[in-house]
Amino acid sequence: MLKFIQLIICIFLLMFPAASYAKDLKVVVIVTSGNRSPYNQAAEAFENRLQKKATFSKYILDETGGKKELVRKIDNDKPDLIFAAGTSATRVLLPEFCEIPIVFSMVLNPVRLKFAADWSGSGNNLAGTALDIPLEEQLKWIKRVMPDIRQIGVIWQMEYSEDIIKAAASIAQKEGIELIARKIDGIEGIIPALETLCQKVDLLWAIPDPGVYNRKTIRQILLFTLRHKFPFMGASEQYVKAGALFCLSASYKEQGNEAAAIAISIFNGADPSRIPVSLPHDIKLEINMNTSKLLGINIPPRLLKNAVKY
Repeated sequence: MLKFIQLIICIFLLMFPAASYAKDLKVVVIVTSGNRSPYNQAAEAFENRLQKKATFSKYILDETGGKKELVRKIDNDKPDLIFAAGTSATRVLLPEFCEIPIVFSMVLNPVRLKFAADWSGSGNNLAGTALDIPLEEQLKWIKRVMPDIRQIGVIWQMEYSEDIIKAAASIAQKEGIELIARKIDGIEGIIPALETLCQKVDLLWAIPDPGVYNRKTIRQILLFTLRHKFPFMGASEQYVKAGALFCLSASYKEQGNEAAAIAISIFNGADPSRIPVSLPHDIKLEINMNTSKLLGINIPPRLLKNAVKY
């Protein structure tokens, strides 16, 4: 009988800390914008870093039976925090959950999208990490890839791009580079702008301006640059795979890790509205080797060693 009582006490002592530990875990909902590798990598890194601090429910935006059903499921989960991977997930969740902290990642320019008031803090229940590589870093990498570069060409249409160009021109000047920009009034102005720039500059640099770079235009831009042997720095790996010379990209795992660090700070009492948007530190160079050969551009070997090559 004594041994039986001792056994019960041991079981209770073993179970009690576990129960206490489970009670302290945060409830976190993970929502990805789609079932794609970039989002999944970010979500996996986020979950791995928080696995001892939270329990998780996971949803894919397009696979939950619609927005209303997704909101219902999240309401039932009663989360302490929501993690959104991608622009679409963040856009859907923000107006629906104004009282619950939302940490976003895999978003390009959250300030322009009005997710955040500015880069120093959202002013709402959001905090997160963006895909935007700082202009200083982009121009330094351009100089590394093409050490003899003197002029860079930019085509733009959207009004907010003017601020990017002004800032980039100032930074480029410090690197000994002249930035030559051409504003267009519609997509019919793209080819004339390209024809002018390819005679004057050493590189075409794509900035995130959907008035210039979109599904309707990117093919003709790539064909022009390849036919005229005009070096083109694309905005993402899709550009490079399609023929652009190179691009810079953020690490998707870093996006998830940084988002997890932000979540931990919120768990510890930080106000999400005052947390600065985190920017990429782990930057990858991606190069199309066939385009490099076509253009006769020899990428420095030290850069090729760690680059993603296509």
